[in-house]
Amino acid sequence: MQRHLYFNGVRLYRETVPGQQGGNPFAFVWPFEEAAKAALCMRGIPEVGRQYPDDIEAVVDRRAYWQPLRVSGFVRKPSYASYPPLPLGHGGDTFFDDNTWVALDLVQEHRMRAAGLLGGRVDVLTQARAVFEFVVAGWCTDPRPYPGGVYWVDAAWNRDRGAAVTAGLAVLALHLSELATSDADRARYLDHAHSAYRWLRETLWIADGPEAGLYHDKVLGDGTIDPAQWIYNQGVAAAAGTMLHRITGDANYLEQARQTADAALSWYDAREYAGQAAIFVAIFFRNLLELGRVIGTDTYYNAMLAYAARACDAPAIYDAASGLFRFEGPQTACTLLDQSAMVQLLALAAWPTAQYALLA
Repeated sequence: MQRHLYFNGVRLYRETVPGQQGGNPFAFVWPFEEAAKAALCMRGIPEVGRQYPDDIEAVVDRRAYWQPLRVSGFVRKPSYASYPPLPLGHGGDTFFDDNTWVALDLVQEHRMRAAGLLGGRVDVLTQARAVFEFVVAGWCTDPRPYPGGVYWVDAAWNRDRGAAVTAGLAVLALHLSELATSDADRARYLDHAHSAYRWLRETLWIADGPEAGLYHDKVLGDGTIDPAQWIYNQGVAAAAGTMLHRITGDANYLEQARQTADAALSWYDAREYAGQAAIFVAIFFRNLLELGRVIGTDTYYNAMLAYAARACDAPAIYDAASGLFRFEGPQTACTLLDQSAMVQLLALAAWPTAQYALLA
């Protein structure tokens, strides 16, 4: 990933290799942040991780995407643009889910640093709290069908409210509640987490039928529900339930997380994860590892390892000569997202089980 997709001088990544003719020189913020997550996962490998830079900021430069003063959109709060703003690029729209992914990585970086797994003195937790304020401002307050939920993007052209971004808000709020230093902040974050999780359960959770236990993808801008089930939605929702149990001690949340995790694993594994992007699968599994640790099962870990092993053993996917993964076929470009997904899965497979509590 670093050899083929990384620009060392500016600490940014390209989107694909080979690059697309006439395309952007740098990756959008979501693929960039998944690569940052991969770097964090590599750093956490016992012994081996020490050969990688001690300070994650020496590898990735999130500041390139940072917009401290927004001049467009509905929410005028500091946030990360989808593409580096000028002078590097055009900035693009600002996505609530992109910002959730970044904030969660900042939380994980903070936890790893506090555990002595990472060096540096950057106050990333303060940054995560600032991004939370942007994401929570994307909560839908309109008296429409299924009021609530977080918008996907801060733009008039799309008013969808998704499972992943809303579950992501819940997980982020729960981490910030657990790390809060005042009772008022702890209660405020926990309240937002409860609201987000409640909306998920009441709006997108599937109660019966062959897909029982899974979550639909989103509420569309016209107020109808998109019935698709993407694997990463299930993982983030399960992580929210796991975190709620960790903080509140309520066993019901743990059972809900387990129900969704087991239903999703059965559903997608039986279909060999067909139609699910590798990064979606990576998000799913990395969000189940702490659940597996808490309930004392290796089921999710073993399934993650089996998925990664199949990819590594498939010549059409893994090019041993270059070390690159191509999930869309050998003649297609290698994407930063595919590479990040596999680095994450393989690195997390080498983590001690106790470290999964640091994941966000």
